[in-house]
Amino acid sequence: MVEVLRRIVALACLLTAIASALAPQPALLRFGAIDFAERQNKSWFEDERKMPLEDFIARETKDRLIVAQDDAWGGFFDAFDQAVAGRLPEWQHRLNVGWSAGSQVYFRPDEEQVSDVAEALNDDRPFVYLALAGPMGARYGARYLGVTYMRPRDMLDDAPPGLLYPYRAFSLWLVLIGLAAYILLPRRKHDPQALVYATARAIVLPDILGFLFAGFFFALPFFIVPANDSNPDVLNPDSGWLILTLVMWAFAAAGVVILAIAARYAAFSILPDPDAVAVTTWRGAARYLYADMQRAQPYVRRMSKGWIGLGVLATLLNWRAAGPTLLLATNESQGIEVALRDGRAWRVAIDALEGVDRLLDILREKGVEIDPALQRRRDTEETTT
Repeated sequence: MVEVLRRIVALACLLTAIASALAPQPALLRFGAIDFAERQNKSWFEDERKMPLEDFIARETKDRLIVAQDDAWGGFFDAFDQAVAGRLPEWQHRLNVGWSAGSQVYFRPDEEQVSDVAEALNDDRPFVYLALAGPMGARYGARYLGVTYMRPRDMLDDAPPGLLYPYRAFSLWLVLIGLAAYILLPRRKHDPQALVYATARAIVLPDILGFLFAGFFFALPFFIVPANDSNPDVLNPDSGWLILTLVMWAFAAAGVVILAIAARYAAFSILPDPDAVAVTTWRGAARYLYADMQRAQPYVRRMSKGWIGLGVLATLLNWRAAGPTLLLATNESQGIEVALRDGRAWRVAIDALEGVDRLLDILREKGVEIDPALQRRRDTEETTT
């Protein structure tokens, strides 16, 4: 069970790290300076350029104006000016990035400094002007800020990553914890005479493939949904994107299957002794007497049609799934099935099992019938090597 636990912990840490790194803040407020005089001068319409500035401002801000009423907002406006001028280090993490980097600042709607404005904004009313006018303007200088209620799809290239992805800082630690669990959890020591699977081919490489496969399809909804829907929740039941999320995550389960196979290979061993074969799996150990064995024959295990069908469905939704789907559809595993006289049987996959020929020699010596196909396989391998 240690091999199973090793991969459960590592996979849980990986998927949590992906969600932490890619799940965005549902909404942010963006503050930007507004210069109405400049806007009026650049207007396409002559009547706007000629009207008094006060009338132009009144027309632009009609039904979209919030007038600051206390000194806290005066300090906010001053802090904004210092931040965009690069003179306020404590606000540097709020500055926007991208082509207009450093000209705007972002806040979470639940932050106390902006809660009054946040209450007036939502998806139906995404923009207002914040004015420092009247007595406050006389004290601090009349100024205006534009405040926009931003959803992730509108700010993926502009918002500061620390605010847009508030839990991303934890993702690296989660990956390191998962890696430590994978490496440091104790590994079972097999008997030197036991037949085991090749570590690189049957365990390490499948583990890497399984983690990549599961991580890739688990991460896809976090890229697709926030970029295309106002609600970035990948599990939003009111969104049609929920179906995509469930399909992608179901396909990610194929990576879990690969990890389960690697765990089974890591725990597996066959130890022949004079009277029997001891077979150890992740479920426990079993001992099969040579006297109870009747015949050893080949078998082929293929991926189930259910997984292949799920892959085809995922490919229809996202062409990038075509490669993994083809890989699953063409994958098959060669093995040996040993039939017992009481009707039972035990199986072993032999693609990466070290010492298969020695096992067949022992079974033959103990009077177990060997299917000619297994002998032909052995002769073919000896010829090619």
